[in-house]
Amino acid sequence: MAGALGDLGPEELEQLRARLEAMALRALGDRDAAKDVAQETLARAVEAVRGGRFREGESFGAFVRGIARHVITDLLRTSGRTRSFETLPDSNKQAASTDALGALISEEEKERLRLALERLSKDDHEILYLSYFEGLTPAQIADREGEPPARVRKRKSRALERLRRAFLGKTKTRHESP
Repeated sequence: MAGALGDLGPEELEQLRARLEAMALRALGDRDAAKDVAQETLARAVEAVRGGRFREGESFGAFVRGIARHVITDLLRTSGRTRSFETLPDSNKQAASTDALGALISEEEKERLRLALERLSKDDHEILYLSYFEGLTPAQIADREGEPPARVRKRKSRALERLRRAFLGKTKTRHESP
């Protein structure tokens, strides 16, 4: 089936390339990427014809447009994954490498949180430490403490509520019974 591609003259081949480029430009909105898609599509079309994947009687234009759709889809699928950390602007690198807690809260909030944690009882402080800094589940804490997981979940819930109240300045005591 060398006829389909072989029958195209230079003008017809250029028209096909221009139509492919226009199709890709509509889909991608980037002229350079559209040129790359047109080139890749033509290369794949040549391989497909040589490999016998084009059937006699089939529309060659539809065949090539189908290949172009696949090339565009492949490009869209991979374009989001190709940016590396090194290609990011320096301001993004700094933000990505800073402490997550620092990115979320201001210095004033950090101080308020520190003071609120100081106001908690030793038990409240311990349950929150085990949960959030050690990363233990209530079941793991229950095994360690020798108590039911439901009790650990309740202790954690109450400790978080006391921390919230202390953070908001609604409590003045070291330990507040629920």
